[in-house]
Amino acid sequence: ASAKPTEFHSHPYMGKEYAISYTYSVTLLKEMKEKKHQRVPRGTALALAPFQQSGRHSFVEAHQAEDLSLGLRSDTLTPLTHSGEEAHRIAEQHGGKHLIGTAATKAAFEQQAADYRILHLSTHGVADDRVGDYAWLGFARPGAPGEFEKLYVRDIYNLSLNADLVVLSACLAGVGKLQRGEGIISLSRAFAYAGAKGILTTLWDMNDVSTKDFMIDLHGRLREVSVAEALWQTRQALLSNNQGEQAHPYYWAGFIAIGSVR
Repeated sequence: ASAKPTEFHSHPYMGKEYAISYTYSVTLLKEMKEKKHQRVPRGTALALAPFQQSGRHSFVEAHQAEDLSLGLRSDTLTPLTHSGEEAHRIAEQHGGKHLIGTAATKAAFEQQAADYRILHLSTHGVADDRVGDYAWLGFARPGAPGEFEKLYVRDIYNLSLNADLVVLSACLAGVGKLQRGEGIISLSRAFAYAGAKGILTTLWDMNDVSTKDFMIDLHGRLREVSVAEALWQTRQALLSNNQGEQAHPYYWAGFIAIGSVR
């Protein structure tokens, strides 16, 4: 271990040596790997940022007020100042489509999600470790800035996706109720049953600024390597480029890859 506990970049974390991915069960992993999509998606990527409340010009303004101590992607449902840039840049990297602010509605997602190979949701999420089915993701309400609608776990089960990867850039999306014989009942698990082959999700409240940078870097690597490898490389780059508090595991260890992540 490092001689100085605060030198977070130097600690021998388990993830430094290996690219790690998870699964809910061997049976579900087999199903996710062998899953045949109903049709080949027409689009590459669809990225949504419902809680970006202003236009693209705000992306520049956001950089002028960056503060890693503020801006959690949690259940407070405050504006996510950096989520719009995240969605725009990621869609641009893949030659896909982005829906930002009031355009990122629940109805739009439900109608278009099946047409894309990669789905990226940069939003607020609320976990439920008591029941599981009441966890939800936030989407914009049509024509009503600042208001939101909920996509519950039970709604996700009714989707029919053709996605190779779903990225839940939202807090606690991988957390849920442990059900005997089934595993964790969570938002990410629901997307697996809805048709996603692989999922990139989170385990705790993530910081808006650091998450944006992390996700943009990770998506840029997906063209060359697997999801698990891209996640590992992005972590390594963060630890190499940051010598202080920004290398703390809080900013990177909460992202995990689940399922068929090749």
